Amino acid sequence: MKQKRLIHSDASERVLNKAEGYTLLELLLVIAITGAIVTVVGASFVQIMKGKVGISQKSVAMADLDSAFHWLSRDLVMAQTTTFTSTSNMTLNWSDKTTWAIDEGVVAHSINYVLSGTRLLRNYDGEVSIISRYLTTANFSVNGQVFTITLTSRPGLPGSAVTRSFKIEERTDPAP
Repeated sequence: MKQKRLIHSDASERVLNKAEGYTLLELLLVIAITGAIVTVVGASFVQIMKGKVGISQKSVAMADLDSAFHWLSRDLVMAQTTTFTSTSNMTLNWSDKTTWAIDEGVVAHSINYVLSGTRLLRNYDGEVSIISRYLTTANFSVNGQVFTITLTSRPGLPGSAVTRSFKIEERTDPAP
């Protein structure tokens, strides 16, 4: 039987020694780089989630204001008289002049708007409804024949507050 002879060279020993593993310095460097990447990605994820919540709350605030402005503008157009008992309390009155109301005689209507806590309440001929749920301020004013209404809605975080104002001219009835 022939004996096999193993030939070792200096080059093959260097390759074997080099392939034994990583040095402590290399492992620490990989851990530090991985930690930095995880930190940046985690912080970005948190910012995205906070932004999503903020955008969602601003959308709720805008929908809240849209609802209030819809009812306020509708009622202000109809109003013949307006009474302000405070800057956040307003009463509107009018007589209905539609065709069906003529058969009924004079049909008088009254609407009272009042800010109660964070809710804007609308009392229409004794029927109360909530037209806005997250208001922090409501300001009703009139200058001549122009009504100005300013509302601030804040459904959640302090940064989600939205303030909007609108103006509408008072109704003028044609002379009989």
